[in-house]
Amino acid sequence: GELEPAGPPHARDVAWSQPDLSPDGSVICCGYLGGFRSNWTLHYVRPGAPEEENPLTSPDMALYDPAWSPDGQLIACTGFAAGDPGWGIYVIEPTTGQRARLDAGEGNCRHPVWAPDGTQIIFESDRGGTYDLYRMSVPEVSFPEADGEAEQPLKQVLALSFEDGGDGEDVVPDLSGSGNDGRVVEELTWTEDGAHFGDGFVAVPEPSGCDFGTGAFTVMAEITILGGADETRIVMVGDYPEHHLGWQIFVNAEGYGYFNARSPGGGFIGPRSTEPLPHGQRIRLTGVRHEGGECELYVDGVRQRPSVPGGTMQYGDANRIHVGAQYSGGMRFDGIIHRVEVHRGSVYRARISEPVLREFLGR
Repeated sequence: GELEPAGPPHARDVAWSQPDLSPDGSVICCGYLGGFRSNWTLHYVRPGAPEEENPLTSPDMALYDPAWSPDGQLIACTGFAAGDPGWGIYVIEPTTGQRARLDAGEGNCRHPVWAPDGTQIIFESDRGGTYDLYRMSVPEVSFPEADGEAEQPLKQVLALSFEDGGDGEDVVPDLSGSGNDGRVVEELTWTEDGAHFGDGFVAVPEPSGCDFGTGAFTVMAEITILGGADETRIVMVGDYPEHHLGWQIFVNAEGYGYFNARSPGGGFIGPRSTEPLPHGQRIRLTGVRHEGGECELYVDGVRQRPSVPGGTMQYGDANRIHVGAQYSGGMRFDGIIHRVEVHRGSVYRARISEPVLREFLGR
């Protein structure tokens, strides 16, 4: 089959390579390149149905050339992360994407292959000046993120819930403890598990903790889209002195979901959902700006492709955050918003995707 790349034309330099079938025959793991200047990542696809695919790793480092262990409990691959001395051999946990670099010795190491009994890995290394074959025993592997912590320090700085039906007040309390209470502008219609926006929105003036600099941040919104989309509708926006549209989650006129950050010059850097978002059901949109400027969007835990590099604007103190409207009060979200959150740091990927990966693998 053929996979149709999503996203703007400049991001459609897409490649799939090095497929390896899992021992139980249920999925293929392969290398995936999501666009020009993107890192190689690992993806799953279904044998005979390649349109059914799901990412395993995130683009904050390069990983390719996967090889399943004989028992299906690990995936070895070639990888490189910032700070590594060179290309090396990594092992990946298949249901979380957690990773660990093996000590394969000096030089650039690549192309791992498992011994039939799973106790050794054969690989190439250029430690002697040319690439030759070497082998190593596979140690007991521990994953530093196994306790569910973020790869980068994570701190929630805003959490607004609209699920309690409201109390008739004009203030929505910030549950993060940061003091970033939201103020209702005009009027919201409260439902059993959220608030119907459209006639009003929520403003958070001068929110503390949202001065991300060039560091990572994560924004999340749980929403239900109602009615037909014939114009852009803003779910949440961060307004900064550097740019009034510093970051946003929104639904465009065609019904696609977007998360965007900005380049240093103010350029739009935003991945979109692979398909138009469904109407009438609760969905979770999660946007992540990694420290290196890579921007990702997840819909109900599924990473949308492609990710987009270049979102490296330095964010100072925010002017405001608006929920349900543009910074100017326009482009209102005509639908239900259940909850929104903002975090400093990138949410560890397993928290977003592990349930989806387990379902995809049937584990």
